[in-house]
Amino acid sequence: MAAVIFALVALVVLALLATVHRYVWRRLVGDTTAPGSTLRTVGTVAAFVLPLLSVGAMTSGRIGAPFWLQQVLAWPGFLWLAALMYLTLALLVGEFVRPVLRRVLARRDAAAADRTTVALSSDGRRHDDKRNPPPYGRTRPGRSRSLHHLGRPGPRDRPARRTGTGVIRS
Repeated sequence: MAAVIFALVALVVLALLATVHRYVWRRLVGDTTAPGSTLRTVGTVAAFVLPLLSVGAMTSGRIGAPFWLQQVLAWPGFLWLAALMYLTLALLVGEFVRPVLRRVLARRDAAAADRTTVALSSDGRRHDDKRNPPPYGRTRPGRSRSLHHLGRPGPRDRPARRTGTGVIRS
């Protein structure tokens, strides 16, 4: 009966270890690297080797492995278990922060898009910055216009000429 309970507990621990490694691999390697890249290959190999080292470190003493083998497996195996715990906790905190951050960034992007909406006058010119001010009386809220805008257009006020590589003022 004790052997069955030990086997079930060992199975649950191994399943939990595999699940956590899969989650960490997915967040740190799968979501951030391109398929077939060197970094993904290295991350995938590490995701298979490090849990094996951890299991080896936990079981080498119980099965009576030589002491030098226990030492070789213990240092990286237990260090990886500690690092895995902190990585998992940090990623789980990030899972709760991510939807909030996405919502905040979406609102910021929407507000920035509203602020950069360009007003066009009847002559088709853009009136979104100081180089090309709006016609008389149509200033942005909270900004005053100086008298130099009322004179003839300067070199920056000329219409832009579009090329294949971008906008060039002539």
